[in-house]
Amino acid sequence: MAGRRAATERRGASLVSTVVTLGLTAVCLGLVVHAAVQGERFAAWQRARALAFAACQQQAETLRASGYARLPGIGVHGFAVAALPGVRGETVVAMGPVPDTRTVTVRVSWPQTEERSAGRAELNLVMAARGLSP
Repeated sequence: MAGRRAATERRGASLVSTVVTLGLTAVCLGLVVHAAVQGERFAAWQRARALAFAACQQQAETLRASGYARLPGIGVHGFAVAALPGVRGETVVAMGPVPDTRTVTVRVSWPQTEERSAGRAELNLVMAARGLSP
């Protein structure tokens, strides 16, 4: 027993393995934070898009309820979008594909802000003086 070397036991982690583990943890946390930020941006963009489509639908329903005779003249006409402050929509009225019809495009566009990316929502419809059936 006297000639035997004393066994040295290694306990715990070495400095290198600790630094590697901390580095991997930092990279993973950075990726999680980046994914959360991108997810929030996408959610804000989708929210704005849904509100814009709802505003387009509401404007189209208002035009349909008014009837063909009360359509605004051919051209571009603006309207306010209550759901998206600072954003205006436009109604584009053009000649239709057949006589006594109008093609109506209802569009809401919004600029890029800190909360959301730029985007646009659009609905198209054809209105006729007496309906489209023959």
